[in-house]
Amino acid sequence: MKKMKFLYVLLGLALVLTGCDDGSNSNSNTSSSSGSSTPSFVTGSGTEEDPYVLYTAQHLRDLADEVNSDSYAPTEIEYFQLGNDIDLANEEWIPIGNSLEQPFSGYFDGNGYTISNLKITQLTEENKNLGFFGVLGGYVKDLKLENVTIDVENPTNLTEYPAIGGLAGVSYISVFEGIEVTGTISYTDEGYVEEGTRYYDQAYIGGLVGLGAVADNYYVDAGYCMTDVDIDAPAPTTIAGGLIGYYTTSGPTGIFHLHDSYAVGDIKAGAFAGGLIGHMDYWVSIANSYATSNIEMTSTDGAIAGGLVGRGYYDTAIQNSFATGSVQALNSTSYVYESYVGSLVGYGPKGGLEEYTLSEGTLVLNSYGVENGLLEGDNLSDLGLETNQANLQMASWLRENLHWDENYWVIADGQYPTLKEFSEIEKVEQTTVTVTLDPNYENAVTQTVEVEKGDYDPLPILEATVERAPYIFDQWYYDKECTMPYCAYLPILEDTTLYANWRDYRIVEGVYRGESEYNGTLVVSDDGTFIWIHYDGQYVPGVYEFIDNQYFVFENENYPLTLGTYEDGVLEFPDANDDSYVYTFTKVDAMYGDWVDDNNSILHFDGKGNGYYDDGSEHAFTYSLQEDAVTITFTSYFAYELTVTIQEDGTLNVHFDDGNGEDVFDKTFTKKPLIPDYTGKPFIGKYYSSWGYMDLFTDGQGEFYNNSYTVPGGYVIQNDGVTFNISFSGNSGQVKYNETQDVFYGNFKGSKVVFARSEYVTSYSTADGNVLLSVHEDGQYLVKNNALETFTLNGTLADGEVIYIQIEDTTYTYRVEGNTLVALGNEYGTFTNGDDTLTFDGIGGATYKDETVTYLIDDTKVLVYLSDGSYLGFTLDYQQKTFTTTAQDSFFGVYYDKTSSDTKDYKLDVTGYGFAILYEADKGTDTWTKVNDGKCSVSGTTLSVTFGSAYSLAISEENNVLSGTISGTRYTFLKDGYVPDEPGTGDAYQGTWTKTDSEDIVFTFDGNGNGTFNNGAGISFEFTYEVTGDGIEFTSQTDDSVFVFYSATINDENQLVVSLEQDFETYSWTFNLKPEEAKDAYAGTWEQTTVSGNILTIDGQGNGSFNNGTVVVTFTYEVTEDGLTVTSQDSYDAFTFYSATINGSGQLVLELEQDYESYTWTFAK
Repeated sequence: MKKMKFLYVLLGLALVLTGCDDGSNSNSNTSSSSGSSTPSFVTGSGTEEDPYVLYTAQHLRDLADEVNSDSYAPTEIEYFQLGNDIDLANEEWIPIGNSLEQPFSGYFDGNGYTISNLKITQLTEENKNLGFFGVLGGYVKDLKLENVTIDVENPTNLTEYPAIGGLAGVSYISVFEGIEVTGTISYTDEGYVEEGTRYYDQAYIGGLVGLGAVADNYYVDAGYCMTDVDIDAPAPTTIAGGLIGYYTTSGPTGIFHLHDSYAVGDIKAGAFAGGLIGHMDYWVSIANSYATSNIEMTSTDGAIAGGLVGRGYYDTAIQNSFATGSVQALNSTSYVYESYVGSLVGYGPKGGLEEYTLSEGTLVLNSYGVENGLLEGDNLSDLGLETNQANLQMASWLRENLHWDENYWVIADGQYPTLKEFSEIEKVEQTTVTVTLDPNYENAVTQTVEVEKGDYDPLPILEATVERAPYIFDQWYYDKECTMPYCAYLPILEDTTLYANWRDYRIVEGVYRGESEYNGTLVVSDDGTFIWIHYDGQYVPGVYEFIDNQYFVFENENYPLTLGTYEDGVLEFPDANDDSYVYTFTKVDAMYGDWVDDNNSILHFDGKGNGYYDDGSEHAFTYSLQEDAVTITFTSYFAYELTVTIQEDGTLNVHFDDGNGEDVFDKTFTKKPLIPDYTGKPFIGKYYSSWGYMDLFTDGQGEFYNNSYTVPGGYVIQNDGVTFNISFSGNSGQVKYNETQDVFYGNFKGSKVVFARSEYVTSYSTADGNVLLSVHEDGQYLVKNNALETFTLNGTLADGEVIYIQIEDTTYTYRVEGNTLVALGNEYGTFTNGDDTLTFDGIGGATYKDETVTYLIDDTKVLVYLSDGSYLGFTLDYQQKTFTTTAQDSFFGVYYDKTSSDTKDYKLDVTGYGFAILYEADKGTDTWTKVNDGKCSVSGTTLSVTFGSAYSLAISEENNVLSGTISGTRYTFLKDGYVPDEPGTGDAYQGTWTKTDSEDIVFTFDGNGNGTFNNGAGISFEFTYEVTGDGIEFTSQTDDSVFVFYSATINDENQLVVSLEQDFETYSWTFNLKPEEAKDAYAGTWEQTTVSGNILTIDGQGNGSFNNGTVVVTFTYEVTEDGLTVTSQDSYDAFTFYSATINGSGQLVLELEQDYESYTWTFAK
């Protein structure tokens, strides 16, 4: 026969048995079933050639004691053999190997003998795995266990679920062959009550093994076994099987195969039960086996039972087997679970993508249940075939339909098959079988391969290749219709034909855009590969399968195996980290992407009918695609019409026409590949930096070594050809490539960086990060203000040293402090004037004539503050390192503002040396604190000061008044000692006068000698006047072409009487004084707080104007409860005024548009 493959835990160490001292153990059981003389001591040395031979019940009990002892720790496999039949005499048996930590891990050969009358009545914490073996982790063969009686009750205090079997409670990676067990197993569990609910322990019970398990990368065959064990385990949570209660593969690559075995005992159980196996997990299979067990389920909470298997699972299989017993389950009263029964399998999932798993369901091949068999339950399984019971006892039918090997089986009419003695089975020589591989399409050529009988997924099948262009090979199937997939875990037992299934990936091939731009793009090829291009241009390749023309199953380095769906050009799949988010990708047309001409102009097509032409500015369009042309329609004005023709070489010929025939030309656009190829580019390879090195590949991908480990990523080049977006698993930035120096520079991980070809040594930078000096083995690189500079370095890069960096004609001075560059002003050093010295530390400190001073500097001009509060102005000569005293200019003085604030007074010291200092003091005090200082200059009637930002102050009153806004505050400074004239109260003529017979003719007198005249018909001008004892005399007027005014008086009726000429005729007109109208809160002259010279003038009566020195806009307004609303204004596109309010600081806040951008400006009165 073929040599069985078995794997088990090797714990090793020679077993020392009691009673091995030259036969001196007088208490050994000397009886045997044959009645012949039995040795009282164990013989043999425990090796494969010379096993320990056990003869008595005491030998077996001694073996159990030894294996169960804490000292048992074998270092080699130990071999045991029975020397005769042994009767255990129904005395309480303690299983051999009572825990997973202390299993029996040796080789036990029953040698065809029988152990009878094994009895167990105690289920305890110490012995909760019950059987001849408690926990079996080795190999057992050719053993009969007769009249086994296990009758136990759950004590309700167990820390683990109990496992009970005639041979073993637990079988872990163990092999058993040629085992027969007869007897009964009874298990009761009354449960326990907590908070009014009764709970039960799960229990695993089998005629042969209670609980079986195999680990990853192990495969176990077991077979030639028979049980006739009645199982009575009515507790609602029990799992029972005629051979095995529950078999689990504790990893995804463990395999267990049960073959050539049968069970005939009846079963009563609670949760799951099967004639052979109650519940089986992934990659468990059964072949050439049967059960005649009658099964009765007791649970009303959704029991599952089958004549052969109770609960099947994904990737499980049954082949060439049958079951004949009745299967009954109570109808479920659960709201969650239903009961399932089947003549072969109670419940076996369909598996596959319909159940959102890549695993297949329970596969039933050529296996039979009994027609019209007794099945009772909520749901009846349809897995398997049916035949009448008589056929299963007919030799010819069995041979024709099940193909069992009669080297192992006795097949005769009138009875179910029985197994031959294991000693005969062992002698059968290994054979081969033929597998025919059918490509499964018309005129295809089949292949045949020879494989070892009983082999798993044999290499000849694995290595077989079939082709059918343009289709993709899916996998092999047992049937031509490809409904039963080939199972790698199911051994090849007989001559078999396998059929190929094919998939057409052309259906799903194409480019897909994500629903959101952040989803990126999928490029799906027809060869089972795809590329996911992220929104930032990075991409990750992957592989996929397209199944049943609707399922898209893929994986890449970021996604484990993921199930997606395809329908009508749309791919959908869940996010790898959040199942609630579903990605949606829609197939786009062949135009999708960027098409570029020689000038880097771009035609962009979104693949869905929209796009734009970018020649420096974007022009949107819609398009439609024909066979060899693209029709483009611009959605906004564009100077040209475009005619696009698709050329044979795949380029686009674009014809530009201005419509007038004056500007007509053609351009060629080439599609920019979605996946780049930078072969031959100079930037390919490794570049080193302080963060580590990046390695750029030709396909836009790359790696980054972060000084600890390597992470994948890549780069995207912008249209300028020098800007690179780089990203490596979260390590990202934007850098520019300088081909001349072959170096990258820019920002990476939030700071400045240089990537150079040679190894990084160290770097120096300023505290603000604006300057980076990166030192590499092949040289130094300087980045200043985001530009890579060509420079000369003078000095030594050592702690405390001063260095000079020259860029073109400018020299920058720094002091090295560790790896920090402290910027020193150009004034750093000592300047002389005769015997006097002026020394600068470059960071704001200086000494003058050995006195510590502070200073302000503007290029060569310096203002030095002395300790007594006075200051001096100097001019520096950087070449000669000398200084001279600067003469004070004419515009100097101290100015005070004591009116702008209720709590503060302000002082502005204009030094006359090109600097100004702003101070403040509490109201009415003389303790001044410096607020700001900076350079200043005078131009015309404007004083410009720079306090961080530039501000302008208006000069008036013969240089005695400075007014304007600094840092949002409005100031009016009066020069020290200047007292402005008090404003007059106005003369008797002050006011607005309207002609008695025409209110359109108006005189306005300001009360101070000035006035205006308007005749309401287009003539208006200004005039001056003076008051005399006789009234007023008009002294000048700006227009005398029509009217000439001479004098005016006020009569007894308080009317103004004006003497004048109109067109050389003399007149006397009478005017009434117009009552003073109330003015609103907005009346006055307002200046913008941040821009000096932007003036709003509001008359308080619905009229206003804006003047910025260049533009004058007049407007009307009305006041509502919400503030001021502009109702009309001059037609001027640059400004549109909307509304205004007065805030809590008494400032006017104006809402407007300037050049179509919205702004909010603040004005002070």
